[in-house]
Amino acid sequence: MPAVSSCWVSELPRSLNAEQVEQLLKSCNRTKLCEQRDYAVLLLLSRLGLRAHEVAGLNLEDINWAAGEMRIRGKGGREESSSSSPPCTG
Repeated sequence: MPAVSSCWVSELPRSLNAEQVEQLLKSCNRTKLCEQRDYAVLLLLSRLGLRAHEVAGLNLEDINWAAGEMRIRGKGGREESSSSSPPCTG
C-alpha cells in the first residue's frame, strides 16, 4: 500500500483573532444572494459564537424576527433560544 502524502497541513487553526475576523468579514462581497448568505453564516459563527453544526441546522422557522431571537438545536436534540441581535451585526 502506498504511503499517505504528508504535504497536508497537520492541523487547522483553532481560532481567529478579532482583527482576522474583521478582515474576513470585510473581504466578503455581498452583491449576490449566495454571498449575502455566506456573510450571514460568518456573522453567526463569529459574533454569536454558534458552532458550524448549529448554523447548518437553522431553518427560517427558527428565527423570530419580531423578538430578535433564534431557536438553536444542540446535541441530543437540546433546544435553546438566543438573541439574534448582538451589537454591530452588519
